[in-house]
Formats: sequence, C-alpha cells, structure tokens
Amino acid sequence: MRTYRAAIVGCGPRGNSQAEACKAHPAVELVALCDLDEQRLRAAGERHGVRALYPDLETMLAQEQPDIVHIATRTDLHSELTLAVLRPGVNVVVEKPLALTLAGADRMVAAAEEAGVQLAVHHQWSLSPQQRKAKEMMAAGAIGELRAVQSSGKGYYGCYGLMNIGTHILDQICNFCGEPEWCFASVTVGERDMAPDDIVQMPHGMGLGAGERIFAHYAFPAGVYATSEYFPRDPIDVRAYGVDLIGTEGILSLRGAGQGVLYYYPDKVWAPQNADRWQPVHLSEEESTLYGHSFAALSDLWMVEEMVNCLCEGREHATSGRRGRVVLEMIMAVYESQRRGMRVKLPLAEREHPLQRWLEETGRRVPALEIVAYREWLPQVGKSK
Repeated sequence: MRTYRAAIVGCGPRGNSQAEACKAHPAVELVALCDLDEQRLRAAGERHGVRALYPDLETMLAQEQPDIVHIATRTDLHSELTLAVLRPGVNVVVEKPLALTLAGADRMVAAAEEAGVQLAVHHQWSLSPQQRKAKEMMAAGAIGELRAVQSSGKGYYGCYGLMNIGTHILDQICNFCGEPEWCFASVTVGERDMAPDDIVQMPHGMGLGAGERIFAHYAFPAGVYATSEYFPRDPIDVRAYGVDLIGTEGILSLRGAGQGVLYYYPDKVWAPQNADRWQPVHLSEEESTLYGHSFAALSDLWMVEEMVNCLCEGREHATSGRRGRVVLEMIMAVYESQRRGMRVKLPLAEREHPLQRWLEETGRRVPALEIVAYREWLPQVGKSK
C-alpha cells in the first residue's frame, strides 16, 4: 500500500484533531505542520512528534512536498491558502465552510480541476458509519420512497448556526437528496423580518451574516423537499442537531453531534402516542470503527480514509469541493431569498455575497471583518436589534 505524505496548516483544535487522524491511518505519514503562531506550532510539534515545523506555507510545500494538505484555519483564510496549495498540484482537505463567497468557492474548485487534484471539504458527518447505515437501510426499502428531510442546528444564534453547523447539516441533506433546485427562506430578528441594518460580521472570520431565526425550505429532484432551521437555544443542545429522513413507509433520524445516533421509526406516520416505536439502530463493531477507533472518538479519521480511497481509486471525494460549493450556495440562497422576498432558483447567477450586495444597494457601509469568539460576539449582536 502506498503511503501518502500529509501536512497540517493551522495548529488550533481542528488542526490537532486532524493531525491525530493522520497519525492513526496506516497509509498516511504526518510529515509537517504549519502555523504563524510560533508557540502554538511548537506545542503541536511536540504533541504529534513532528519535527518539520514551518511558519511559511510555500516553504513547507517546497521542502516537504506533501501529497495532502489539511487546511484547518479560520474561514476567511480558506480561499487564499487553498489556492496556494492547489497551484503546485497538491490535494487539499479544507475546513468547512469552503469559502466566504461563491466567487471564492468558484476559484477554488476551478483551481483543483485545472491542477487535476482533489479538493475536499471537511464535512466528516456525511461519512459517518450512521450515515452509511442509513443509506443501506433506505436502499433496502426501510422507509419506502424518500419524501422529505427535516433538520435543525444545535441552538447557536441563527446566522452563525447556519454558517457553522449548517454546513454539516446541508451537506448531509445533499448526501441523501442530491443538489437543490430552489430555496425559499425566512430570516427574522425578534418579531420582525431581518433588514440591512441587521447585517454583521460573524465570529471566527465566517464573514457576513444576519438573522436571529432562520427557516429555509429547499426543493430537490423527484419532488423531495427539505427544511432546515436555526435559532438560539439556552443552553445549546446537541440533541437538536441532525436530520430526519421521512419516507412513505417510515423515518430514519440521525441525531446528536459526536455520538451520531441513528433511530428508525417503522411506520408511515409519526404520532406522539406511538413514540415508543422509535428504535435505536445498533451498528456492529466492524461497521462503527475504523483502525480501532470509533467515530465518536476520532471522526476526522473517516475523512483521511476517504481521501486515501479516492486517490487510490481515481474518483472524486465524497465531500468534494464541488459539493461544498453547493452547500455554500444553499446558505447564500437563504439571504438572497430574504432580500428578494421570493424563492430563488439554484444555482445562483450572482456569485458575490447577497448581504454585501444588499448593503451596497442601500448605501450602507460593509462592516469590517473582526476576529472574535462566539461568546464575545453574542452579547454584541443580542437577542434582537
């Protein structure tokens, strides 16, 4: 079996987690780490036993010649760093969301295609054993024909939940439904519709966002529809996080971050008086582990495995940059629908951020990018404006 040389850019929590996953895979060698913060870089090097430490990306690429680079940085840095890695023909796994705008995503996807390499977005939940099991059950007819998908975030403030956790949720919806045809959305602040004055820069470099409560309705081929909602919960509750796959003969529910529990409801209609019919779907050890690790303990390992497999098999990554762009488009369609007060067709013709265009059209200043943590940002945006 060939061994692939991997490097990590960004040595924060996500970078360290992906480094652990690379070390756990028998076909991957973690050869280098890169970060502008010297102290964080040294700490990560000691933690993972990596001596090749670089504050400069281009130097690392030239000297280490990795096969795969994991970009685990803030969102506002994704596009520039990804393009720098793709140009010399290196495969990339970039953290979600793919980019701040569709224009940026377009450049990234085009660069990967031109270089003939893989661009994957770190939507590891779509690779989980529970997702695979759900697909197997659906193929076997467990829920009949898929009719609808219902989904929800963990309970972050609406716009941040959409851009942060919503990327995972929408990617899972695409995993089961394909690509959406149109979107109709409602974005509100308090008891009123969201307006241009509500547009803010979101935490962690995730760009422009707006709205305390967001409800999105998407239409897919074959008459399948999906709904996705994001609103604040106090406290945040991971039990709310997930997707429900509603069929003509039953329901499959993927719930909870981390543990990724799959439930099955073997009836055409769910009713409270029949709640005891929900059944947890138990996976075997072979189905639920990879190289001795559970998905709950090291979910990033499934992303490493998928990259190795698609490189060996010469196929596109399951959570490719192209699908990551579709997910980002679904997010942008929410704001375009709210701006225009109507459902919008996908893909979107305009590739810049709808909220930036809204600000410019109404003569308002585009707020400057600020790098703050969610807990610091939340009191500023408030429950309503």
